[in-house]
Amino acid sequence: MGLTGIILTVALKLRRIETAYVSVDYRRTRDLDETLERCDAEDHRYRYAVCWIDCLARGKHLGRSVLMRGDHLPLADLPARYRTQPLRLPRKPEVTVPFSFPNGVINAWTVRAFNIVFYHKHPKATSGVVVDFDSYFYPLDAVLEWNRVYGRRGFIQYQPVIPLETSRATLIRLLEELSRAGIASFLAVLKRFGPQEGLLSFPMPGYTLALDIPVSGDAMFALLDKLDALVVQAGGRIYLGKDARLKPQHLEAMYPQLPVWRRIKQTVDPEGRFSSDLARRVGLVPPD
Repeated sequence: MGLTGIILTVALKLRRIETAYVSVDYRRTRDLDETLERCDAEDHRYRYAVCWIDCLARGKHLGRSVLMRGDHLPLADLPARYRTQPLRLPRKPEVTVPFSFPNGVINAWTVRAFNIVFYHKHPKATSGVVVDFDSYFYPLDAVLEWNRVYGRRGFIQYQPVIPLETSRATLIRLLEELSRAGIASFLAVLKRFGPQEGLLSFPMPGYTLALDIPVSGDAMFALLDKLDALVVQAGGRIYLGKDARLKPQHLEAMYPQLPVWRRIKQTVDPEGRFSSDLARRVGLVPPD
């Protein structure tokens, strides 16, 4: 969080790959139960696993998703047309959003229409689709300045993680609240996390839901406060690295190792030189 010092050196361990491509398996799921069942049973087979989830679906379709799981494609399996330059990403046309859209273009109606098209354009199940890693990992970056579609007010990314034991019930409540309020997320992503060490680390064994929500007014912020309470009740937490509005009263419950971190902070930075707007807002450090 940039609050205990300055990083002077970094050592990275990289993974050697033979090609710039990923072999991807796509599968549609009919509801949240099938989504979680398949993630629990099958994600370990893949190096990378992510779900696009329809956050506006209701009733028997609540939580329907498109699972996108993949692995780096070895050279021996690469289609012949790519083998002369297996590590070169294909050239793509540069598409740019030329101006900021009017506020409100991203709304429940437009996102619901997009979700229906996106969900049904994927076959029920298909395997071994060859995708370059740039398109697989960073699909939004195919369009430059894509953030302009949210209008001049921009968007908030809301991302909680819920422990495995409470994930199903809590995700149902979160999705129901979002759908009922008509809060539209153009990009909604569900991932399954494993364990992670660190006093302020966000991941825990469980499911994380990332939502890009257009800024629309007080009702939206009130709803997110309500969702925060559900996350706390479930033993989850909010991703501080992306947060723009968490209330300080929830911080202690979300990050139980906070007292240990504060003792370390006092030891390494007794004069409180390292701070940030976020740290002061949520109470990680005392206000100025």
